[in-house]
Amino acid sequence: MVASEANRILDCLRGMQQQSHVVLPPIPFISALCQCHDGGMGIDTAFLAFNQDLVVRGVADILDGVGALIFDDRLYRLLRRYQTGLIGRLSELEAPYTCSPVTVSEDSRSMFVTFSKGQPAVDRQEIFDYFRHKWGDCIVRVLMEKTTTRGTPPMYGRIIFKSEAFVSLVLNGEHTVKITIGYRQIWLRKYIPRPHTINNLQ
Repeated sequence: MVASEANRILDCLRGMQQQSHVVLPPIPFISALCQCHDGGMGIDTAFLAFNQDLVVRGVADILDGVGALIFDDRLYRLLRRYQTGLIGRLSELEAPYTCSPVTVSEDSRSMFVTFSKGQPAVDRQEIFDYFRHKWGDCIVRVLMEKTTTRGTPPMYGRIIFKSEAFVSLVLNGEHTVKITIGYRQIWLRKYIPRPHTINNLQ
């Protein structure tokens, strides 16, 4: 129930990328868990909507921290072998959790962006502003296609986030997503480096 309500909240916060007014769903179970001992109210969904940048950055911190441990397939395989008695005690499985975010390459923290042909260009500052408005200081830099003809808008670019978790949060399990910036559509997907693309970005 907690996971289901949390997913509904995240889906609504993602929906705010497309429209300014989104009503968050009721979250009775999470709200009941967070009730104050003095009888105060639980979680106010309006507070979550107003502070969506803090919510998303908090989710990213969890995914980068304990999430990296929880979703570590190698550790999971070790645990399964331990549970079946194939191996004895392992200090790696018994070690206390310490928050030590893993440094990942820029490629892993990047998204490839394509712009709709025939629409006015979206510049890098607008992309910065879009994500900063939604999620705060989450972008390292934005690279755009180098065009050879003066006045020709770029057709693609690359966004480098501060954390790999932001890529997952944008995609939400999809291969590509569409967002709108100033009535112009742009498409995003996980960045896969290709030599000719790397050399043609600035």
